Amino acid sequence: MPKPDPVIADAPRPTVITESVSGTARIHFAVNETAINLDIENNSSELGAIVSKLDSISNDCGTRIVQVELIGYASPEGGHANNDWLASRRTAALKEAIQRECGVPDSVVIARHVAEDWDGLRKAVLASNLEDKNNLLDIIDSDKNADQKEAAMKRHKTSWAWISSKILPRLRRTEYVIRYERRYEPKHPPTRPSETKTTKTITP
Repeated sequence: MPKPDPVIADAPRPTVITESVSGTARIHFAVNETAINLDIENNSSELGAIVSKLDSISNDCGTRIVQVELIGYASPEGGHANNDWLASRRTAALKEAIQRECGVPDSVVIARHVAEDWDGLRKAVLASNLEDKNNLLDIIDSDKNADQKEAAMKRHKTSWAWISSKILPRLRRTEYVIRYERRYEPKHPPTRPSETKTTKTITP
């Protein structure tokens, strides 16, 4: 009788999972400047934190960075058109610094920007103890354009001074998300020891 063909089981395949790590970089820029100066404020450590995360992921065996997303924000202070330009160029400057330090390819990095973070300002005003915060919230929620809203808020001189020193600096930032693939190799089941048959010889 012919022997049946041996059954060959498929080798277990590795599992690839997409993971991410996120954070906020608060790079300080001089007024109306877009170049990153590592000698002022905490710029060196802020940039270093992103670089450290990217290097850690890149050097981890079995991982591959697939996307670095940057979203730069300016605060609602000054002309909207100028803030749009500043947010765009400052985000681009951080992108270039990351690529220079880590060698991340251009195709992996996505840089976007928000000219003025009115949503962040609204949340901060809502959480504040400002006496006229309801009036300020009405201005923020109005149909006025950005420059008109700022002009109206500046009429609340005491509150605007507090907002300028306590809230607006926190709104100037870059949010980032690093997405990467991690490869998990399958675990092989333990090998059973081969069974040994013992043959007993009986002598007549």
